[in-house]
Amino acid sequence: MTGEPRPADDSSGRGPVRIGRRFGDVTRTGGRLVPRRMEILLKSGDVKLDFTDAVITHRALHTDVDLRVGGKT
Repeated sequence: MTGEPRPADDSSGRGPVRIGRRFGDVTRTGGRLVPRRMEILLKSGDVKLDFTDAVITHRALHTDVDLRVGGKT
């Protein structure tokens, strides 16, 4: 790896990144380009979004989380 941030699912950062899962955990960590908007749909599990090493090139990040059973951090 060259040390460059990994692109998010939408490397342009324009459209929302949708993460959908019925069961299980969702974790996003490490150096990556963060999109303007994220939509997370999870029926059961935990969500962890760690932006410590992420590259955010926008003034605001919009995150919509629809979590039925579980926790988010």
